[in-house]
Amino acid sequence: MHRINRVGNNLHLYINTDGGFSTKSYIHLIFQKITSENADEPL
Repeated sequence: MHRINRVGNNLHLYINTDGGFSTKSYIHLIFQKITSENADEPL
């Protein structure tokens, strides 16, 4: 995982697939309409 950004209700995940610190090989995933969630404590 290289970087995680949240802009409004969109979540951007950047994954470096080159095995190093190169900026050439990335997978960029965009999740839209992300909302906050409240949950109960685990049992």
